[in-house]
Amino acid sequence: MSSNDHLCELAISRSGFVFDPHTGATFTLNLTGLTIVDALKQGATLEQVVLRLRDTYAEVPGSLQQDVSAFLTELRQHGLTSGDDAAPRDHDASRGPS
Repeated sequence: MSSNDHLCELAISRSGFVFDPHTGATFTLNLTGLTIVDALKQGATLEQVVLRLRDTYAEVPGSLQQDVSAFLTELRQHGLTSGDDAAPRDHDASRGPS
């Protein structure tokens, strides 16, 4: 299963509630997280995700690319994406999905 396949199988409400039918896990995403997951489901690269966020939100932090990389690492650590996304493997992301 590719990382897009697993993301596409998640049940995601507009409010950010996420259900993983493979594990039964649930969590919530904020609007930024929803934007990132939506872009990943469409096959976007890290750079494309960052561009989408810059286009979507008026103000973004200077650390946007690092923040997105950390979020992608968290998704991978929770089994929601595989290593074929653009996130670095050595980034420490000890928090669960938000």
